Amino acid sequence: MNLVSSSCIARHCILVGTRARLMLMAVLAVCMLILVLFSCRRQIRNLNQSEYCRVISTPVSSNWIKQFKQHDYKIFSQNGEDGILLWIFANIGTMHQPPHFVEFGVQNGKQCNTRFFREHLGWQGLMMDVNNANLTINLHREMISPKNINNLLAKYETPTAIDLLSIDIDFDDYFVWKSILQANRFHARVVVIEFNYEIPPNENRVVDPNLDSRRWTH
Repeated sequence: MNLVSSSCIARHCILVGTRARLMLMAVLAVCMLILVLFSCRRQIRNLNQSEYCRVISTPVSSNWIKQFKQHDYKIFSQNGEDGILLWIFANIGTMHQPPHFVEFGVQNGKQCNTRFFREHLGWQGLMMDVNNANLTINLHREMISPKNINNLLAKYETPTAIDLLSIDIDFDDYFVWKSILQANRFHARVVVIEFNYEIPPNENRVVDPNLDSRRWTH
């Protein structure tokens, strides 16, 4: 066998070996995702009916709250919200069967805080976004503001008490949440709201809606 042929064979073997490693890595990644999904579903399903449907007055222990960081992992959420929310509801239960959620600012619904609950745990609820609509998953195109949020929730027949509310609409989050609280028409057991992590926790600051969106006020 000449030198040229040996070189070609060597390159071919390296290429085949690289492809095999990439395929193996892809298979392992898929297997890990399946294991995570199975673990999450089993964690919820292992709760008996009385535990999973605890009433609102259930006392909250600080012990499991201290374990938030251990359950920070991502499935469909932007960061680790999936794991933390699963941990929360595994400990406090839900009010409804099936549980009910509302989330807005979800884009097309593929990356959001409620997708895993909706697709794998049977939760039902309302999603809204300014640019996207998909009625098959109850995603509606709406421009949300502090002035119209309560009317929009009523428009889509949202229950007065829901298990999970997730707000991520950039800059108006605080004022929309404030509007919901002040109207006192809709109540959520767990609320997820986007915040600016660059602002220290000891500073009470919020975007001024009447000024440029890049400016902040107390």
